[in-house]
Amino acid sequence: PPDIQNTISIEIPFDVLKEGVNTASTIIHDDDRNPLYNCISITIEKGEARFEAIDSLYRRMIVFSKSCKHTGEGTFFIEATKTKRLLSSFDSTKDVEILISANHVEFLMDNVSVAMRLQSGKFPNCDSYMPKQYLTAVKFIRQDMIMSLERAKIMAEDQKAGFKSCVLSVEGNMIDINLNTSLGMLFENVLCTQKGDNIKSAYRIESVLDALKSMNNDEVVVTFPKSTICMLQPHKPTGYTYKCLIPAVRLNDGSEEEKK
Repeated sequence: PPDIQNTISIEIPFDVLKEGVNTASTIIHDDDRNPLYNCISITIEKGEARFEAIDSLYRRMIVFSKSCKHTGEGTFFIEATKTKRLLSSFDSTKDVEILISANHVEFLMDNVSVAMRLQSGKFPNCDSYMPKQYLTAVKFIRQDMIMSLERAKIMAEDQKAGFKSCVLSVEGNMIDINLNTSLGMLFENVLCTQKGDNIKSAYRIESVLDALKSMNNDEVVVTFPKSTICMLQPHKPTGYTYKCLIPAVRLNDGSEEEKK
């Protein structure tokens, strides 16, 4: 690896780094035209590690934070997919030492040293985009929604990429899932606890599934600041926070595009 001088030294548990990179990477597209959005922003400070990622193709954002013991503080941007694959090749229970210089980051773990180039540029503050107020909030069993959306995904398999969406309607403590494709139609509902207005929006099936599968809690809360966007987060998480912002899509004249 390159000689790294004038470094910031940080130590955190390896499993925290691995979990954070894996979670944030779920929305990354390797073919993204902006190299910055192939990266994860990692900030380690004040007793927690925070991982942020942006999907500029589908306008999703993830912020994942986990409490941990650490020495040193710092922020850096690292390429997402290869870092995820690299960390997956280790099964360590020890701390990982991270050395950050102006152009590189070096990981020291299990007698292995790996240095990678840092991504230059200014990464947006994803947490500032996460809504604090909402029109509607629903709480439901995570696995119930995953199973329903997996069925919707099967029905939409033959659709073009831009058409793999379903309509979600919230009314009377029920989430109705409605999908109409060339294969046929699907309609089912998922029980929920509703707070606020009734609402109806369309979302990419994969976008919602990615977020649900990234969580560990049995219950999930989805808030709708308006009909054009929603935020998913676990209900009463312990020791971590997770927020995923997903924009709605609209269907008209046989085409689909993101709502502005």
